[in-house]
Amino acid sequence: MKGEKLEKYELPYQLRQRTHYIVRICRGPEQRIWVATLQGLCYYDAQADSLKVLTCRGELVKSDMILSDGRQVVIPQRDGLLVYDGQMRFSHSIALDMGGKSIVHALPFDGERWLVIGTDSRLQLLSLKDGRLFPSPFPDSLSAYCAFRDKQGRFWFSCYGEGVKCYSAEGRLLQEYNTRNSSLSNDIVLDISEWNGAVWMATDGGGVNIVYPDTREVQVLSEEQNRSFLGNSVTSLCPAGNHIWVGTVREGVLCVEKSSITTYTQRKEHPWAELSNKCPLCLWEDADGILWIGTDGGGLNRLDPQTEQFTHYPATAGEKIVSICPFSSGLLLVSSFTKGLYLFDKRTGSYRPFLLPDPAVQHRISLSSAPVNLRLTPQGEIELYGNSVYRYQPKTHRLIPVYPNIPNLHSSWVYMGEYRSRSVFNDRFNVFQYDKEKQQYEFLWHKPGEHLLATAIDSVGYLWVTTANGVTRTSISSGHTEKFRLPGKGNVITSMVVDNGGTVWMGSSEGVYAYHPEKRKFILYDEMDGVLPNDFLSKPVLVSKDGNVYMGGTRGLLRVNMAMDPSDSRQPVSLSLHEALLDRRRIPVGSGGEVSIPYNFSSFQVRVFIENGNMLRKHIYRFRIKGVTQGYVETSRPYYTLLTLAPGNYTLTAQCTEKGGEWSDEFPLLRFTVLPPWWLQNWFLILCSLFFISVIVYAAYLYDRRMRRKYSEQECANYKEKVKALVNINYELRTPLTLIYAPLKQLADNKLIPFELRTRLYHVLKQTRRMRNTIDMILHMRKMEVEKNILRMSPARFNEWLQGIVDGFKDEFALQQMKIETNLDERIGEMYFDLNQCEIILNNLLENAYKFSKEHTTVTVSTSLDEDSNMVRVYVEDQGIGLRQEDFGRLFNRFYQGKHGLYGTGIGLSYTKQLVEMHGGVVGAKNNAVQGATFFFTLPYRREAASIEAMSKDYLNTFDIKLLHDKNEREEMLPKVSEKFHSILLVESDHELCDYLTCNLQASFEHVYKAHDGVEALPLLTSHLPQIVLSNIRMPRMDGLELCRYMKQKAELNCIPVVVLTSCVDDTIMEEAYKIGVEAYITKPFDMDLLLVQLQNILHNHNAIKKRYAPVAMPLAVPGEQKYPDEQFLLQFNRIVSQHIGNTELDVTFIACQLGMSRAALYNKTKNILQGGISEYITKCRLEQAARLLATTALPVAEVAEKTGFRHARNFSTLFKGSYGMSPTEYRKKHHDSFIFPATDI
Repeated sequence: MKGEKLEKYELPYQLRQRTHYIVRICRGPEQRIWVATLQGLCYYDAQADSLKVLTCRGELVKSDMILSDGRQVVIPQRDGLLVYDGQMRFSHSIALDMGGKSIVHALPFDGERWLVIGTDSRLQLLSLKDGRLFPSPFPDSLSAYCAFRDKQGRFWFSCYGEGVKCYSAEGRLLQEYNTRNSSLSNDIVLDISEWNGAVWMATDGGGVNIVYPDTREVQVLSEEQNRSFLGNSVTSLCPAGNHIWVGTVREGVLCVEKSSITTYTQRKEHPWAELSNKCPLCLWEDADGILWIGTDGGGLNRLDPQTEQFTHYPATAGEKIVSICPFSSGLLLVSSFTKGLYLFDKRTGSYRPFLLPDPAVQHRISLSSAPVNLRLTPQGEIELYGNSVYRYQPKTHRLIPVYPNIPNLHSSWVYMGEYRSRSVFNDRFNVFQYDKEKQQYEFLWHKPGEHLLATAIDSVGYLWVTTANGVTRTSISSGHTEKFRLPGKGNVITSMVVDNGGTVWMGSSEGVYAYHPEKRKFILYDEMDGVLPNDFLSKPVLVSKDGNVYMGGTRGLLRVNMAMDPSDSRQPVSLSLHEALLDRRRIPVGSGGEVSIPYNFSSFQVRVFIENGNMLRKHIYRFRIKGVTQGYVETSRPYYTLLTLAPGNYTLTAQCTEKGGEWSDEFPLLRFTVLPPWWLQNWFLILCSLFFISVIVYAAYLYDRRMRRKYSEQECANYKEKVKALVNINYELRTPLTLIYAPLKQLADNKLIPFELRTRLYHVLKQTRRMRNTIDMILHMRKMEVEKNILRMSPARFNEWLQGIVDGFKDEFALQQMKIETNLDERIGEMYFDLNQCEIILNNLLENAYKFSKEHTTVTVSTSLDEDSNMVRVYVEDQGIGLRQEDFGRLFNRFYQGKHGLYGTGIGLSYTKQLVEMHGGVVGAKNNAVQGATFFFTLPYRREAASIEAMSKDYLNTFDIKLLHDKNEREEMLPKVSEKFHSILLVESDHELCDYLTCNLQASFEHVYKAHDGVEALPLLTSHLPQIVLSNIRMPRMDGLELCRYMKQKAELNCIPVVVLTSCVDDTIMEEAYKIGVEAYITKPFDMDLLLVQLQNILHNHNAIKKRYAPVAMPLAVPGEQKYPDEQFLLQFNRIVSQHIGNTELDVTFIACQLGMSRAALYNKTKNILQGGISEYITKCRLEQAARLLATTALPVAEVAEKTGFRHARNFSTLFKGSYGMSPTEYRKKHHDSFIFPATDI
């Protein structure tokens, strides 16, 4: 078919050795296509898109039968059955004994057995499970050529030369058909099938016989019975949805279906059924409904629409009849091309010339090269349209010439019809009408140089015109023109007619289009509908009285039987994916209809397959890609090709036209993904993102590590400098400390000094000794860093030595009401150890236990000997706070201090660890089971003298990075300044410092006002009233102290806190500043974070005063008590309100006069202190005083109102009830004699 894809599949090379003859093509199990050849059997592999040969043990398999039990494929052979699995892999073979015969036909009989016909025409039942043969239930005398089982389970057998017999599954004869007992046209039946509720039989010479078993009616399709059936020798039948395929011997393959469209052409075999010439030139219908047809060389034909029988008239043979019109009741006037006019007798078929009154005109018409068209007018006159126009009057036998009033009209006018009582004509270039009232012609369509192909006029008043540029529709009344686009590209309309229903029928080389104006859609009718290929002509068109449409062309006459409704669609079609081609190569599609294609494809083509429809019928398809556009792409080809598409996910849907022209449902064909290039795919983008993130993180890590190393090196250098300075200081302190310690010890030991004073001296001596020991530790550790440390071992009884040291601590423990006890292991005798160093170890542990123990607790010192390890263990057990919150891994690190809140240097335990490890022992700590902790250390139990040297190494100068972490943790624990305040006034003469402070203060204050001396700051104070002032001291014109003194003297400004920031470190100036009223005195250089914290705390305290005094009545001042300025102002303000509470004139103006301030100054002074206005505060004080009087006195309500300053008692009652929720009388009943107030006034 034109536009369809035709592919050639080569047979496997094993089957191409001798001949390519194909015996059979069939569809087997799992819808697999099988091809049987003389050489062997092959099947179609959809994945490989090729034919694959079937083999068994390396040999070709020859057969034209394919059986299946649903799971396996069985190929019958002469001596056995070959069994294959679903993937066409050979499984096993089954022996079969057919007596040397082969199976020629088979069909399923029951679940496990097949009914087979051998080459001897014998019927048997074959078991596919084991290959056994069973007798069939049908008579043994039955000799079958082919068999068929219908949907009712009946078996039909063709008996060669004897017709057809029908049996039940039990073997009972139901029906028999042959030429003797039925209308069967031939007794040789070659194939049987079922379609459309009937049994179809292919006969050898009798065409197709259609049997209706319920009525025993037989319908014959043959050349004699049906003009559209082309062959009588039929070999095979194949039903396919809405139609059935018929294979013939000489006429090829026919597709049979019912159709309302018939094409009449020329056939010499059956002249009564066809035209005498295949090209009709004109059509005319008489009063009886008989159609008269003028042909091109075949003379005049008569068609009876009821019987579809043609009548040919020999008298007109060879004539080219170009026009027909009635002359009388039995005569027709016909126009023969280049011969003139003739009269034809419809009854006798006689044919004679017709002479016009004017011989000259008669001569011109006879010799004219232009056809002469005829028309009978309603007035009974006959008009002749040739090179000239004449009007013939039959009654008077007169010929009158007609002269059109418009120029440029051409010959051979064609009458189109009537519109509003006006006759409409067309020639090759114009459409025009004749106005009878005006007796003149008018153009309806005129475009110079544009040739008319076909025209038509409908009943609504639209003029349809087709040219080489397409089809247009023009409204005759308004002149509006609309252009139509045909579904098929490149189609040219050459014929056009409008039926009685308004449908416009258009003939083209591709078929016939029917346009329905109401539905605004085209329907295409082609060969599958009965429209044979034809070059339609514009003139031979007709709508008969019964509504049928006739259209003539060079290859025949088309008839549309409107009674059968050609637009009536049958079973709706459905579309499915046939194949997908990527760059012209088939690609596999997943089970879910999904496929992925690369971004750089050249072409992507999707082909569709029509189900439940005739695949040969011409359809209009439209495709849509969801995700790109909502519009459709229409085409007459069953495929859609994409040349480029952006990466993304898409869904391709398709529709096609039904037989009636409606669009079918939209079917999703394919979900496909256009993959982005590898540099845009997710995995690459993720890898790039991870790479860049890794680079950034690694760069940040390297930068942080470098900064940490740099900071650590700087801290380490600073640390070493600090240690060096510490050692130097300790050296310097050693001499004065000796001068302090020695006389102090002498005084403490002097018995003449009173006991109480001596006790205090012992405390001082104790602290001095501790300081000396600390200095000795630091100097000894420094000595261990710069030179070798030699342990001086000497013998001593360890327990006695330890007891002596413990006894030295008993008095000190007793002063704190603590006990110290010993528990010594008597097995420990004399041993060698460094007495001085071990004394330092034990002293550090005892001082540690003393520091963390509580009153009325006991510290126990015990020893033990571990004979296995030959080590002496010393335990110091206390009942203090324990180590539950300590970091055991850092307990013996230098300068580490636990989170216990007690003072310490962090050196003692670290020094102890160094000394113990120099002796070869270990030191540790653990928590007690009940309370406190136990520190312990071990010493080797040496019984002989030994010398131990420890190499010098860093002890103090080694920088511990954990100290830096601890510092950072403490810095992170500092409170952050997060609250933002309203305003601050910055007074600083140094412009750079002023800008720096402004930049940092903006993070904590919404408004930062700047001034460079006191004079410049004064107007800013009065206009903005900032919350706080930050000022330098030394400034030109007015310094910071003068500014502060000025503010404290002004009532409206003395509530604003002042902080001075100065480089002057002078105690006298600092004392003067605090006396004036400065809140804080900060010296330069300063820490910005610390400054922000101080400003924050000052403002918090200021707000606390506001919260304290705003909601309640202010207490009276206590004589001699020092108050802050804000508090002093509030006390003075409250005193005025209390003293004049009964004065009705008490208001804002009154209080401002009493304080010597303006109303504005008073308002500015109180707005940041009082919650609410001054008037509300006065009213609140009046109501509180009234409540006190109501609860403690018996005064009438009116007098209470008068004493509290209310002008009207009613107004007082209303305000009182609104504040306390009850009237004054109710309040008195509830609180009288039970309300207790302090003795003071308001």
